[in-house]
Amino acid sequence: MDAQQALGIAADARRAAARSRLPGWYPPVGAGLHAAGSIALGVALMTSVQPALRWPLLAVAVVTWAGVLGLSARLGRRGGVVPRLAERDSRQRWIDVLPSLVVMVVDVALWATVGLAWMLVFSGIALGASEWFRLARRAR
Repeated sequence: MDAQQALGIAADARRAAARSRLPGWYPPVGAGLHAAGSIALGVALMTSVQPALRWPLLAVAVVTWAGVLGLSARLGRRGGVVPRLAERDSRQRWIDVLPSLVVMVVDVALWATVGLAWMLVFSGIALGASEWFRLARRAR
């Protein structure tokens, strides 16, 4: 390998390691779609919802979650190096994970007390907000 090839390899490695920034619109859109899907599914499962509304609400849930998957796949192909959690300090890892863990604990309590439908509505709102927070930190 000559010097020019080595410099080319080093430049490629530097570009791959550069932090790939998320667009500013992605945190609210991704979190909003996720929240809308969970809320729509929760409302569709409620017994007080008119049967004529169930299928449109289920369709909204499927379409919004497909949108989340599509956005994630599109932005996941942007390249770069995925940061390893082990390389981050413990405090930063807890800041990323703790909101979702709290929501999951509350979800279990809601499911046990008021049922799956209300758990999904709460989960949509809370996990949507948590995801927005987490993604907005990554977009900076």
